[in-house]
Amino acid sequence: MEIRYLVPGDDLFALSRVYELSWKHAYKGIVPQAYLDSIPEGRWAGSVTREGMRSLLLTDNGTVAGTCGFCKSRWTQHPDSGEIVSLYLIPEYMGRGFGTRLLERAISELRQSGFEEIILWVLEDNHRARRFYERNGFTCTEEYMEDSIGGKPLREVLYKRSLRGSPFTIRPMTEEEYPLLADFLYEAIFIPEGVEPPPKDIIEKPELQVYIKDFGKQRGDFALAAVCDSRIVGAVWTRIMNDYGHIDDDTPSFAISIYKEHRGQGIGTALMLGMLSTLRNAGFKSASLAVQKENYAVKMYRRVGFETVDENDEEYIMVCRL
Repeated sequence: MEIRYLVPGDDLFALSRVYELSWKHAYKGIVPQAYLDSIPEGRWAGSVTREGMRSLLLTDNGTVAGTCGFCKSRWTQHPDSGEIVSLYLIPEYMGRGFGTRLLERAISELRQSGFEEIILWVLEDNHRARRFYERNGFTCTEEYMEDSIGGKPLREVLYKRSLRGSPFTIRPMTEEEYPLLADFLYEAIFIPEGVEPPPKDIIEKPELQVYIKDFGKQRGDFALAAVCDSRIVGAVWTRIMNDYGHIDDDTPSFAISIYKEHRGQGIGTALMLGMLSTLRNAGFKSASLAVQKENYAVKMYRRVGFETVDENDEEYIMVCRL
């Protein structure tokens, strides 16, 4: 997978194909089908080459699989903001972390250009896109504008993301990053207030090694990273294993950890929602976890859809139906 800038003459045909396939997939049932069926070849060529627009292309083995266009805000109400104008993937690349990687790169480019805020507009009824941007640190505002596509009245809502403070993005971890899971496993150990932390070699115990040993080689092994200022500050990973939260051999168990200085910023919720989406897209029907009853994360797990199915004196066993 490679992310590079658009070459205006050479890439327009491939880019138009991305737009066409993405629109027909993502907007099915939202805009009139007759409009989707009549999209002409080259429909968006002019918009991606207009002055001030920068377009990134995501390629996989030479195939253009996605694009993200961005520029200085075109809206007089937000003159000092950067704007994500478009982010599209052909259907077979959706739900695999490629969109997050494109968005992450565009955000980095806008930050380097000096913008402290990013805006974008999303169709109100495009719930999949709205969840995607919310997982990646964007917040829906009360601003909206009326639109019409193919003669159907629609509404677009404005999303914002501040680049001040500690912005973050969620993306799949690479195989080269899997060794970091050992650090996050230690950070994931719940330590009640006033209790001395255990030594770091506690993760060498067999009951903890099941979470990370040979990660990436088993069914159900998935890992997402939270990235802040180019540093991984949090991780969520799953695997089918005989751990404390084991339900059955078809249900992946969760582990999640965020460095202390980055907690309380919504990163945990974004990681959990991202992983639930990943598992859903992979065909799993449920996910499980075990959590200490005293752990503040219990409320967050409930908010994202986990329910208690069993418990003992110290822990809840929780399941999310996908």
